[in-house]
Amino acid sequence: MLGEGCNGSRISADGATAALQPGIIGAEANRRLASYWRKIGPDPASIGAAMIGGIPANNSSGMCCGTAQNSYQTLQSMRIVFADGAVLDTADSASRTAFADSHGALLAGLAELGRNARADDALA
Repeated sequence: MLGEGCNGSRISADGATAALQPGIIGAEANRRLASYWRKIGPDPASIGAAMIGGIPANNSSGMCCGTAQNSYQTLQSMRIVFADGAVLDTADSASRTAFADSHGALLAGLAELGRNARADDALA
Protein backbone atom coordinates (compact mmCIF):
# COMPACT_ATOMS: atom_id res chain seq x y z
CA MET A 1 0.00 0.00 0.00
CA LEU A 2 1.04 3.56 -0.58
CA GLY A 3 1.24 5.93 2.33
CA GLU A 4 -1.85 7.13 4.13
CA GLY A 5 -4.05 9.05 1.73
CA CYS A 6 -6.31 11.95 2.45
CA ASN A 7 -9.28 11.33 4.71
CA GLY A 8 -8.41 7.79 5.72
CA SER A 9 -7.66 5.88 2.57
CA ARG A 10 -4.70 3.95 1.21
CA ILE A 11 -4.64 2.75 -2.37
CA SER A 12 -2.08 0.27 -3.65
CA ALA A 13 0.31 1.44 -6.37
CA ASP A 14 -1.68 -0.38 -9.06
CA GLY A 15 -5.08 0.51 -7.60
CA ALA A 16 -5.98 -3.17 -7.15
CA THR A 17 -6.67 -2.76 -3.43
CA ALA A 18 -7.80 0.10 -1.25
CA ALA A 19 -8.03 0.44 2.51
CA LEU A 20 -10.89 2.81 3.27
CA GLN A 21 -12.26 4.22 6.52
CA PRO A 22 -15.95 3.47 7.21
CA GLY A 23 -17.08 7.10 6.89
CA ILE A 24 -15.92 7.55 3.29
CA ILE A 25 -18.84 7.89 0.87
CA GLY A 26 -18.86 5.21 -1.86
CA ALA A 27 -18.83 7.79 -4.65
CA GLU A 28 -15.78 9.44 -3.08
CA ALA A 29 -14.03 6.05 -2.98
CA ASN A 30 -14.77 5.68 -6.69
CA ARG A 31 -13.41 9.18 -7.38
CA ARG A 32 -10.18 8.24 -5.59
CA LEU A 33 -9.91 5.01 -7.60
CA ALA A 34 -10.80 6.56 -10.97
CA SER A 35 -7.21 7.47 -11.87
CA TYR A 36 -6.39 3.75 -11.63
CA TRP A 37 -9.35 2.87 -13.89
CA ARG A 38 -10.92 1.07 -10.90
CA LYS A 39 -13.97 1.36 -8.69
CA ILE A 40 -15.36 -0.48 -5.70
CA GLY A 41 -17.31 -3.59 -6.65
CA PRO A 42 -20.82 -2.72 -5.54
CA ASP A 43 -22.74 0.14 -7.13
CA PRO A 44 -25.84 0.66 -4.99
CA ALA A 45 -28.27 3.35 -6.09
CA SER A 46 -27.28 5.20 -2.90
CA ILE A 47 -23.55 5.30 -3.83
CA GLY A 48 -23.61 9.10 -3.45
CA ALA A 49 -24.68 8.81 0.19
CA ALA A 50 -23.77 5.26 1.27
CA MET A 51 -20.64 5.02 3.39
CA ILE A 52 -17.97 2.37 3.08
CA GLY A 53 -18.89 1.01 6.53
CA GLY A 54 -22.54 0.56 5.56
CA ILE A 55 -21.95 -0.88 2.11
CA PRO A 56 -20.63 -4.24 3.38
CA ALA A 57 -22.89 -4.10 6.45
CA ASN A 58 -25.83 -4.35 4.02
CA ASN A 59 -23.96 -6.53 1.48
CA SER A 60 -24.72 -3.85 -1.07
CA SER A 61 -24.77 -4.77 -4.70
CA GLY A 62 -26.44 -2.75 -7.42
CA MET A 63 -28.11 -3.18 -10.78
CA CYS A 64 -24.79 -3.64 -12.61
CA CYS A 65 -23.21 -5.98 -10.07
CA GLY A 66 -25.70 -8.67 -9.10
CA THR A 67 -24.16 -11.17 -6.73
CA ALA A 68 -20.87 -11.52 -8.62
CA GLN A 69 -19.58 -8.16 -7.41
CA ASN A 70 -21.58 -7.55 -4.26
CA SER A 71 -19.76 -6.35 -1.16
CA TYR A 72 -19.02 -9.83 0.17
CA GLN A 73 -17.42 -10.91 -3.13
CA THR A 74 -15.18 -7.86 -3.48
CA LEU A 75 -14.13 -7.35 0.14
CA GLN A 76 -10.64 -8.65 0.91
CA SER A 77 -10.72 -8.08 4.67
CA MET A 78 -12.10 -5.75 7.28
CA ARG A 79 -11.37 -4.53 10.78
CA ILE A 80 -14.46 -4.58 12.97
CA VAL A 81 -14.89 -2.91 16.36
CA PHE A 82 -17.76 -4.53 18.26
CA ALA A 83 -20.04 -2.88 20.82
CA ASP A 84 -18.17 -4.61 23.66
CA GLY A 85 -14.89 -3.09 22.44
CA ALA A 86 -13.55 -6.29 20.87
CA VAL A 87 -11.61 -5.80 17.65
CA LEU A 88 -11.55 -8.38 14.87
CA ASP A 89 -9.13 -7.96 11.97
CA THR A 90 -10.14 -10.59 9.44
CA ALA A 91 -6.77 -10.30 7.67
CA ASP A 92 -4.91 -11.32 10.84
CA SER A 93 -5.05 -14.99 11.84
CA ALA A 94 -4.07 -14.18 15.45
CA SER A 95 -6.95 -11.70 15.66
CA ARG A 96 -9.39 -14.27 14.24
CA THR A 97 -8.19 -16.89 16.75
CA ALA A 98 -8.42 -14.49 19.69
CA PHE A 99 -11.92 -13.46 18.66
CA ALA A 100 -13.05 -17.08 18.33
CA ASP A 101 -11.66 -17.78 21.79
CA SER A 102 -13.32 -14.77 23.42
CA HIS A 103 -16.59 -14.83 21.47
CA GLY A 104 -17.18 -18.53 20.87
CA ALA A 105 -20.75 -18.40 22.14
CA LEU A 106 -21.61 -15.59 19.72
CA LEU A 107 -20.08 -17.46 16.78
CA ALA A 108 -21.88 -20.68 17.77
CA GLY A 109 -25.18 -18.80 17.98
CA LEU A 110 -24.67 -17.25 14.55
CA ALA A 111 -23.78 -20.63 13.07
CA GLU A 112 -26.96 -22.09 14.57
CA LEU A 113 -29.06 -19.28 13.09
CA GLY A 114 -27.53 -20.00 9.69
CA ARG A 115 -28.23 -23.73 9.96
CA ASN A 116 -31.83 -23.05 11.00
CA ALA A 117 -32.39 -20.62 8.12
CA ARG A 118 -30.95 -23.03 5.54
CA ALA A 119 -33.03 -25.90 6.95
CA ASP A 120 -36.27 -23.91 6.65
CA ASP A 121 -37.42 -23.96 3.02
CA ALA A 122 -39.35 -20.71 3.38
CA LEU A 123 -36.33 -18.90 4.80
CA ALA A 124 -33.80 -20.55 2.49
